[in-house]
Amino acid sequence: MKVLLLILVLGGLVSCMDQTRKENVYVCNCEQQKAASKFVSDNMKAANNMSDEEMEDVISQLERTGVKLNCPKKRLKVVRNGEGYIKDVLGLKPGETSYEEY
Repeated sequence: MKVLLLILVLGGLVSCMDQTRKENVYVCNCEQQKAASKFVSDNMKAANNMSDEEMEDVISQLERTGVKLNCPKKRLKVVRNGEGYIKDVLGLKPGETSYEEY
């Protein structure tokens, strides 16, 4: 019984620890971020179908597309917390921002 309890406690602790692994992420420098932002601004009106649909979804998709079009993918070490969210990306240069692969 004690062994089972110990296994459960250790399993819980391991699942809460940060996990680091190499993943593909989009990496944008300052110029690429400006280009992605310009893509969103330039295409927002055309992407609006004037329905009752929320524009948040349209803007989010435009941002994803702008990043994909303007920023290269790099394979970097990504630190995720116990819940699976990105906590840190290792290997970014100053001025670079990372985006998860969509």
